[in-house]
Amino acid sequence: MRQDHRGMRLFHSTDTLGRCQEYSIDRSGVSRIEILVILGCIVLGVALALPWLVKNREAARAGTCAARQFRTALAIQSFENEYLSLPGYRGVQMVAADGQPQAISWVYPTLPYLVPLSSAITLVGSEGERTLDGYAPFEQDPGEKLVFRPTNYLDIFTRYSAAGDPETRGQTPTELIPELQCPAMWLEVRDQPTIPRSFLSWRVASGFPDVPTASPPDWPESALFVDRLVPDGSSGTSLQNVEAWDGISYTVLFAETTIPVAWPESDEHAVGLVAGWAKERTAGQGDAASEAPGTTTEPNGFDLDSWQWAQLEPSPGSRTSDRWAQAGSYHATGINVTFGDGSTREFTRDLDPRIWIEMILPNDAAARFPGTEQRVRPLLP
Repeated sequence: MRQDHRGMRLFHSTDTLGRCQEYSIDRSGVSRIEILVILGCIVLGVALALPWLVKNREAARAGTCAARQFRTALAIQSFENEYLSLPGYRGVQMVAADGQPQAISWVYPTLPYLVPLSSAITLVGSEGERTLDGYAPFEQDPGEKLVFRPTNYLDIFTRYSAAGDPETRGQTPTELIPELQCPAMWLEVRDQPTIPRSFLSWRVASGFPDVPTASPPDWPESALFVDRLVPDGSSGTSLQNVEAWDGISYTVLFAETTIPVAWPESDEHAVGLVAGWAKERTAGQGDAASEAPGTTTEPNGFDLDSWQWAQLEPSPGSRTSDRWAQAGSYHATGINVTFGDGSTREFTRDLDPRIWIEMILPNDAAARFPGTEQRVRPLLP
């Protein structure tokens, strides 16, 4: 017992403590200055890496946005291939609600052709099937056709059509469709209670605001997507016509905007991009009744003072019009624009307004203001 007790006292002896102190004095440690230098290096490294990380995250969002835009463009092209005409910015669900057609946006008739980003694009031809990742336009071999698999988007189309259940047919869809949403825009609006969950990030090129008294309301050379309730091919513009005019590679199909609306909405100012609009609202009439230049004075006249030309949003989330959607985005570097051939390009916000307007119009050389014979090109900014 005594030896054990003595051993414990040895452990706590002053000799042992002295030896520890000697070791501490002899051992080279890290001074406070060195610690501060190390911390400074860490902070500097984080500061240098942060812009790179942010830039790569933004590039990833822009890439996802472009991939979704291509899938949307492919659905529009597939609709046009079947009906030989692009869908109107406003159409019907092919079912009557209380005896009246249910108006709905251009998105609805393209849903059967929308391939989710999580699914590969399948083509079938004489050599059999082949699959593509679907992030960029591709060439189809002669006789090769797209294969459309049943998807949840086809289910949405069916449930709200005449073939749907009595509880859903003819009603307004509320489903979320990721292929219609920009990730950068989602980050901006996700916490806002007034933004619909089924919001739409793209607006189609619809030429000029419709004039109810004009006939036709939109000349085919002036608008890619028109007010067309019945997709029977009797009106509207085909990509074949556009290719012969300005070329589908140089004509805007749709572009990003920062004004979120639910994708089933059908008003032109909600789902369309226009090349210009009247500065003042027509007395006693709503947005959709804006008058075109010359319609109130002489048939072929033009009042330049009453007209405002479209342009890109000057900064992320800003706009120069409270009435009409402008092309814009929350991407730091620019705005994604999709063309008739399905390609997506990023434009900086200082793009010349004239170039932008010419790209919106399917045939700017022959484009006329709605209801008039006044050509657009001589009066472009």
